[in-house]
Amino acid sequence: PGRTADRQRLSLEPRSPGQKGDVSLTRQPTMEAEPAAASDTVPQTPSERADALVEPLGGKRRYPSRGRKGRSAQRRAGQTRQARTCSTLSVTQGNPLALSRQEMGILTKRLLVLALSDITKDDLTLEPIRITAWEYAQLFNISGKSIYSRIEESARELLEQTIQIKEPNGDWVMFQWVSEARYEGGQGGKGQMASIELKIHDKLKPYLLQLRRDFSIIPADQLLSFESFNSMRLFEVLYTASYAGERDELIFDVDDLKLRLGLDGKYERFKDFRYVLDKAQEEFKAYTCLAYEYEPLKVGRKLQRVRFTIARNDVFKPRVRLPASIASRVAREADK
Repeated sequence: PGRTADRQRLSLEPRSPGQKGDVSLTRQPTMEAEPAAASDTVPQTPSERADALVEPLGGKRRYPSRGRKGRSAQRRAGQTRQARTCSTLSVTQGNPLALSRQEMGILTKRLLVLALSDITKDDLTLEPIRITAWEYAQLFNISGKSIYSRIEESARELLEQTIQIKEPNGDWVMFQWVSEARYEGGQGGKGQMASIELKIHDKLKPYLLQLRRDFSIIPADQLLSFESFNSMRLFEVLYTASYAGERDELIFDVDDLKLRLGLDGKYERFKDFRYVLDKAQEEFKAYTCLAYEYEPLKVGRKLQRVRFTIARNDVFKPRVRLPASIASRVAREADK
């Protein structure tokens, strides 16, 4: 009692300089847990698989070494899965970033996704990224002059909102998404259009650049098809934690899942949280390569966990059709 079996859990460690190998989505088994006090022991139902549990944000882990054969097989499986699911545009990010706590409006999240889709894991620097107001309006069917005020609001929110990433040892780091936002009204010359330029914060470099392990590649057209921020975030979390659908079962602590979705302190009753899960469930089936069923699990008398059964969805149609490229990089005079 109080001792859990060896588990395979998602690594939430950021990339370290000098790491070798090219693994997009990896599992890492943990050492056997320390004995827990009797009052902390969480009973599991016979159907609750230990390897389905997702480590809460900030959990401490120790990793034993793995054989090369196991790592190579896992890398091939991950690459094959990514090749089948990714669209031309995708968001490539370290797993700690994909699974971090995030909170923002839907339009702000869409603007961020468009900017991140221009960054690749092999890039060396984070250059300013430009997105035209016309392209943004066409993609999301926004008409009238309100597009300019909405872009301004989204840019301000990205400057004000912080992202909090917890590390394996329990430490955390917090910073803004962007360090600078610049609006240009298209008056600089013939053919120029109004646009927004975003400079992604340099603190995000370890989670976006030179990635060699523990990262995910999320199809941007599927991610942008969601109609709510909560659904978008749940897709990011489940897509990453399931290794693009390779794991067919995930179990989250409810409070931890809400934290990742920026809903901590909200939906105190699980029956209210069901609204978020039910809405996302419908959108998953319609727009993405994943589908899920979920089941609340009791710990004692409290609904404390939720189990997701993940399945591949071969019949879906993203609501947003993306061109080969929408964001463009900007070379400032000071950088030339």
